[in-house]
Amino acid sequence: MRAAALSAVCLTCLAAPGTAVAQVYEITAGASSLYDARGGSVRLYGANYQARVDAGYQDRPLFGVHLQGMVHGFLVGVGDENIPFPLPGHVATISILLTLTFGMHPVPAIWMLSGVYYGA
Repeated sequence: MRAAALSAVCLTCLAAPGTAVAQVYEITAGASSLYDARGGSVRLYGANYQARVDAGYQDRPLFGVHLQGMVHGFLVGVGDENIPFPLPGHVATISILLTLTFGMHPVPAIWMLSGVYYGA
């Protein structure tokens, strides 16, 4: 019975003229033992819009909602937006750690600097 219903739906979709509209759902979750925090996010991606609902807990419940879409060719966003926080790259990290390597033995100092450069 299921196979027949699935076949009928597939044939109807293939035979129906028009364009297909896709929606993508993304569910993420995570936790931090350092900050004793945990939370999750549900994102919805459509043809002309993106939506996100966040919920988490860090000392108290936290909630966030964001909706972004195209209106007459302009990108409009409403709600809580992520703030990018770029960390220093490998060049800045090596320049900071270079002062620490002056008092070290040369081999471990080179290992440390090459490990930071390779990992960044």
